Amino acid sequence: MKLIVTTLMCAVSVFSQTKKFDAESFIKRVRTSYHSFEIDTTNQISSFLTTQGFNSYFSSKTTEKIKFPITVDWSNVSAITLNRTEDVLGTSDFAEKQNDVLTLTSFFLQNWLEFSVNELIPRQAINYNISQKGKRVYFSYIVQNGKKFDRIAKEFALNGLLMDMSVQTSERFTLKIQPLYRSVGGKWLCVGWFFQKIDQNENVVEGMKIDLVQKQIGKNWYPFDARLTIQTAARKGAPVMEQLFFRNYHLQGAEIN
Repeated sequence: MKLIVTTLMCAVSVFSQTKKFDAESFIKRVRTSYHSFEIDTTNQISSFLTTQGFNSYFSSKTTEKIKFPITVDWSNVSAITLNRTEDVLGTSDFAEKQNDVLTLTSFFLQNWLEFSVNELIPRQAINYNISQKGKRVYFSYIVQNGKKFDRIAKEFALNGLLMDMSVQTSERFTLKIQPLYRSVGGKWLCVGWFFQKIDQNENVVEGMKIDLVQKQIGKNWYPFDARLTIQTAARKGAPVMEQLFFRNYHLQGAEIN
């Protein structure tokens, strides 16, 4: 199972349009204010992954030491690979529990890529627009997913800090995201985000709050703990609490963190 970073079709350079404020300087500020991710596909980086829910399930079936249900190949962060580990329990629902971990992790990683790896202002975008209003800068563009198109709008502070993001999907849902950052070594590092999915009638279909702890490996930062608080329209009661554990990072087969 792979997560592929969406390719932005080239339409016009973000530097080509003149604005009343210095758009070029602002874009440069954004691109130098965050911890960048240096992709090196020659380095084979992998880790193990489990969740609090899977650990509880595993403990209910055996007294053996908990085994990780998923391995993660980070060697090409633009195409992260999630693989199932061996079914060590031999139970009928083991694969189902692995799928639960895969589904949750896929959603998490898509957002993590957006806020921790991908450029917050892409170098080329379809039908982009950038403007300043008061103490905010607004940047919007279109992303093509196959034959479908989503419109993304981002709101920045004047210092380049991303404040809010919304996505108008081709399925007519609105995704509202509020990322959270803290300063580490003079640059911003993502430490979580709020997420809401809203239908055409302005009803919140699902919501999620993520508290993220990352670990530095070499020059890059990788997920370590991700605490999730999940609320869905189908589940009217208390929100679901879940946690992702990324452990035992290995580089070229040797454990590094």
